[in-house]
Amino acid sequence: RRDPTGCVVPRNHRVRVARGQTPRQNGHQPIPMPRDSSVEARFLPVWFTCVASDWLQGPYLYSLFADNGLSSPLIAKLFAVGFVSSAALGAVAGRLCDKIGKRRGCLLYCVVCGASCV
Repeated sequence: RRDPTGCVVPRNHRVRVARGQTPRQNGHQPIPMPRDSSVEARFLPVWFTCVASDWLQGPYLYSLFADNGLSSPLIAKLFAVGFVSSAALGAVAGRLCDKIGKRRGCLLYCVVCGASCV
């Protein structure tokens, strides 16, 4: 069976419905969720570690830029460009992960993140 987005939905999957909505409200089927949360239990600790490493480098980058003689307005522009490019490339990264697979996408993220810190 297929949901409205065209994805194949196994019959043994539960359906999670947003609070206050019925399953068929607005003509859309709810998103199927797996029965167990083992995927989340394995994924979330790794994701939190990667995101935390990204968040922790922000203050150090500012000091690094300032120590190398960059002005405060230029540093602000660099951070703004980084945030905008992150937002713009998020959709591209999602499509790339759809093509190469979640596992390879996560590994690629870790490699690129590690390489950017070197």
